[in-house]
Amino acid sequence: MNRRNFLKSIVKVAAIAAIATKLPKTIFAQNSKSISSPDLVGVRNGTPVEMFRKGVNAFGGIQTFVKPGQKVVIKPNISFDSGPEHGANTNPKLVGEIVRQARSAGASEVLVFDHTLNEWKSSYKNSGIQQAVQEAGGKILRANDKNLYETLQRPQAKKLKKCALFKPLLTADVFINVPILKNHGGAKMSCAIKNLMGIVWDRHYFIEMI
Repeated sequence: MNRRNFLKSIVKVAAIAAIATKLPKTIFAQNSKSISSPDLVGVRNGTPVEMFRKGVNAFGGIQTFVKPGQKVVIKPNISFDSGPEHGANTNPKLVGEIVRQARSAGASEVLVFDHTLNEWKSSYKNSGIQQAVQEAGGKILRANDKNLYETLQRPQAKKLKKCALFKPLLTADVFINVPILKNHGGAKMSCAIKNLMGIVWDRHYFIEMI
């Protein structure tokens, strides 16, 4: 998968994740050519699972992104040793639904991971995401070992000339970024781009370079 397609996948699939509000409309879509094939979909008013289903269906279903035999890697926010009632991590029911849909589309394997801030075993368990993934037929991967990362060199880049990325991500056919929208002391807003901090080994180096 080349860089252009990789970034395109991130943008499109991350757009499915939505926030429940009390705004009047429940779904909207935007596209420069035709509403039948939107570039961006937003969904309001519903549970995370309900909103995901509406959003992905507006794109034509999960099969628009996941084809039979493909390897799917999902990156939720699992950084914190905290239960879902606190809203620190991605909703586990949403992650489980994405895993189930990817499997139903014929994915050969569905892998879920995060390079957590808190101790990874506790974060995976207490967030509820580990159980949700396993029950949905996916596989949870640890990402707390430097040997699990591969350093890529990009000398032509202006700033981030090298970065150690999680190896299973580099061999994925489909990458799905599933953040949770929060306020953040440094970035002001934590969402899809901020969630990518969990795919690198050295967060401090990543922050300094960008």
